[in-house]
Amino acid sequence: MKDKKMKKTNKERMLEMYLAAAPHFEGAPVHQKAETGKVYLYKNTYYAIADLKEPYEAYVCSPFWELATDKDLITEVNGEWWALEGIVRYVTQEVLNKSVEIGEINPADLEAMKAFIHENHPLPSDRTGLVPGGKNDPRWKFRQEELRRSLILTAEALNKIFEEEEAAEDKATVIELNIAHSQVEQSIRSDLKAAAASFEDYIQTDFGELIKQNGLFVLMVDDAFVDKPCTINIAGETVYHGYLPEVIKIKTTLNNLETFLSHLQIECD
Repeated sequence: MKDKKMKKTNKERMLEMYLAAAPHFEGAPVHQKAETGKVYLYKNTYYAIADLKEPYEAYVCSPFWELATDKDLITEVNGEWWALEGIVRYVTQEVLNKSVEIGEINPADLEAMKAFIHENHPLPSDRTGLVPGGKNDPRWKFRQEELRRSLILTAEALNKIFEEEEAAEDKATVIELNIAHSQVEQSIRSDLKAAAASFEDYIQTDFGELIKQNGLFVLMVDDAFVDKPCTINIAGETVYHGYLPEVIKIKTTLNNLETFLSHLQIECD
């Protein structure tokens, strides 16, 4: 009888290799000077420095360029093909000091990615991957795993950013909600059980990344929506109306990201 199992595609095999070959490096702290375009490895994430203001803006990258999506630029590092990914993270000097230098990215490619991220300029179509064909596409799974892994870069930077924002008092908006005493308490609470099994460290939303940090829900707003007039509703209740800042921190009695997101609505003019 013939084997009726579907043969694995090249992309599926590449995804398996990527998941099995996850690197891990965290060296003893040695001061390193930040240089734009330099590629580093910290724990299990490769990144390229994009600017020289700490915390340094950095773009995630990977030698598994075959899994690149339409948001990634295929470039070269040390004469080998790599994917410079459209995933922005922020790196502190402390993380940089614990990283190992891998190589360097072509300055023109770094600038192309900057323009794509900050100005919505298209990437060169002949050097990008394809749009993932759904959640079963290896490219989609690769991107989700890269988003998850690379949060390790941002963890320390977020703390630093929040400290600076709290000192300045005008860099981030903190919205304190008392959901437990609202009319929607019962419906939200009933959703918690169903969502508990699928809890994630972050969720990518249409407006940016939603992260749970120090008991707060933190929305890192995408550049395209920063400073735009918007209204934020939680479970039908308007909790904020004004210009969107770069970071919104929301304090509620909820614990689950997916449950919170299901009740979050943002409307921009």
